[in-house]
Amino acid sequence: MQSTFADAPKLIPRVRLRYIPDEPHESGNPIFSVMASDIIHYGANLIHWLERERGGLQGKVNPWPPIKEIRFWGQAVRYGNDEGSTVRHQIGAAIARRKRSGL
Repeated sequence: MQSTFADAPKLIPRVRLRYIPDEPHESGNPIFSVMASDIIHYGANLIHWLERERGGLQGKVNPWPPIKEIRFWGQAVRYGNDEGSTVRHQIGAAIARRKRSGL
């Protein structure tokens, strides 16, 4: 599993389970929420995430700005959202095995 993540852009911790990728080295990178195999977009970019976290939207439901594609992590989000994904099922099976074995 470690080799799978070895070439992925590193994630820089922000708060709790929220991370921003260190690549590309430019503004506008999305914020990810990562908990075990559950990986989702949590903000389209840093400002969008901060507005959402601090209640800056004041109860309004606004459409998300476009989300920049980040290699590896964008694909991980898509796999997590795809009910038919073989990778999603493999991850789920691995987690279930670990729970049964007490790890």
